[in-house]
Amino acid sequence: MKGLESRLGVRAIAAHDTAGQSDPDGEAYYQRCLCLIADMEDAEGAFVGAKPSGLVRVDVHGTQARYFLLPGLPRFRQQYPDIRLHFSEAHQPLDMIREGLDCILRAGELSDSPLIKRRLALLERGTFASPDYLGRFGTPQTPDDLAGHEMVGLLSPDSGDIVPLVFGADDKARQVTLPAMVTVTGPETISPARAWVSG
Repeated sequence: MKGLESRLGVRAIAAHDTAGQSDPDGEAYYQRCLCLIADMEDAEGAFVGAKPSGLVRVDVHGTQARYFLLPGLPRFRQQYPDIRLHFSEAHQPLDMIREGLDCILRAGELSDSPLIKRRLALLERGTFASPDYLGRFGTPQTPDDLAGHEMVGLLSPDSGDIVPLVFGADDKARQVTLPAMVTVTGPETISPARAWVSG
């Protein structure tokens, strides 16, 4: 108590004083604290039991939306009927504040950012080729066998560079980038592009 009185330069209500004496400044400080506590309780009460509502703007690549978000949309709408959703799809880095976005969903390693990040899932990756392509150029067994092969390049939305193929062996990751005569910005385009290139 004495430390508080010294810091404020006022005489607070003394616990041993049966009269409960305090100077006007001490009484003003006490009343202000009561107001702050009441304001905090009102603010907390506004959120307790409140139903989420309003517009939520989400930027997500189309593949992720179609396979991971939209299937759960009916259940989300049932649980949060007062929330309106807007999905946008951009392939370049975005400034959430400038664009007015509430959430961005991306796959891969994220660059350093002061924004809050949360991992939602781990996805398995694979390397695929059409039977026609393998019949013409052979079936690689190891990454070293990829010499002379081509790939359909998926461009990173953040850097614009081709995302390398990643192979794991002995708990180590090896990245391989092959010549790409065709590049795409959407993962769903890769399979049709492979069929077209191989045909």
